[in-house]
Amino acid sequence: MRRSRMWVIARHEWKATVLRREFLLMTVGLPLFIGLIVFLTTVVGTLAVAKAARNAGHGATAVGIYDQAHILSPAAYSAPIDGVTYRLVGSLQAGEQGVSNGSLKALLVVPSDYPKSGRTELYRKPAAGIFDNTNNWQYDNGLRAGLTKNLLPAAMVERVVHPEPGSGPIVYEWSSSRRLFTPAGAGSAVKEIAKFAIPYAFSMLLLVSIFTGTGYLLYGLVEEKENRVMEILLSSVSHEDLLRGKLIGLGAAGLTQLAVWALLGGVPAAIALSLAPSAPHIPPLTLVMAVVLFLLGFTLYGAIMAGVGSMGTSWRESQQATAGLTMCAVVPLMMMAVFMAEPNGVIARSLSWFPLTAPIGMMLRIGLGTVAWWDIAISIASLALGIWIVLKISAKLFRLGLLLYGKAPSAGEIWRWLVTA
Repeated sequence: MRRSRMWVIARHEWKATVLRREFLLMTVGLPLFIGLIVFLTTVVGTLAVAKAARNAGHGATAVGIYDQAHILSPAAYSAPIDGVTYRLVGSLQAGEQGVSNGSLKALLVVPSDYPKSGRTELYRKPAAGIFDNTNNWQYDNGLRAGLTKNLLPAAMVERVVHPEPGSGPIVYEWSSSRRLFTPAGAGSAVKEIAKFAIPYAFSMLLLVSIFTGTGYLLYGLVEEKENRVMEILLSSVSHEDLLRGKLIGLGAAGLTQLAVWALLGGVPAAIALSLAPSAPHIPPLTLVMAVVLFLLGFTLYGAIMAGVGSMGTSWRESQQATAGLTMCAVVPLMMMAVFMAEPNGVIARSLSWFPLTAPIGMMLRIGLGTVAWWDIAISIASLALGIWIVLKISAKLFRLGLLLYGKAPSAGEIWRWLVTA
């Protein structure tokens, strides 16, 4: 009988939450609005950048070279290099005058001690935008061409000036499980970025869903408490079933929100990535852990919200009481540099094991590196233990705070109630 009442409460909370105007706006309207803004800014930005790049080609296009060391081959500059025309000048004064009067775009000076120092000098006018000056790597290619022309075979000159993309070494990594070296899954830069971007996106969705769902829980508690609805509910259901029912219902609402976001953003992104030549592979573990960590994280923070928030006598008091605790979920994102540097280090492991930071911490670690199964098991076990402890404490606070009106209790009074309850 008690269980059936709990599920009635859960269904009511889910239905009441997903039909809220704010929930619909946050779940459907906000992603569509953000997508529209991103689309418009991308189109406008692309057109502006293309226009700036075209305008950058007007005026002087030649780059002067003053070879004080007499080590460059003039034959290298008979044709443009990477679209840049180079012109040898006889003196520093002539080159500076060319830049100042606009006949030269820039002046590259190779000092007499270049063979020893390896340093060059560049003279140019201040840039009004990123497209107003040729990129430095193009100047470097012009210098390499002058240094190698007539000294190396043409094929070697081309290899020095224009190395093949990804011409670095093929990397083999030691696999402790297979006891041999296997090709490292280096892949393209897109794959490497996507490997981390997907768990990061899941972390952000998880964070927003936890805060949104628990916010609805907190608001509903305070509203029902102020309207004296709690007194009616407690006359027919226990406070434990009321707490569990609200957590289950609002947890389902949070999953509903995640599902809608996945349809609005995840499906188009998955289709686009599948058509890309170097589409990243999303491990099934990532998807499974996203759901598991959401359920555990929401239950943990929902119980905290219900217990601590029920002590407040108004929405503002309850929100202030829970703000510090819920900010713990953001700590892993604030320490992103630590996770990126050592995803399996002591700090990253500690944050993925501590219940309040485990949902986001473990999600980030899964995206940044290989996480051992026992590491994931410890994180889930610590979350489950944390939920058990928080539910025990929150149930007592929930029972004491639901019928509390007037002045909010002090921390000392709350501690005495927990000890004697």
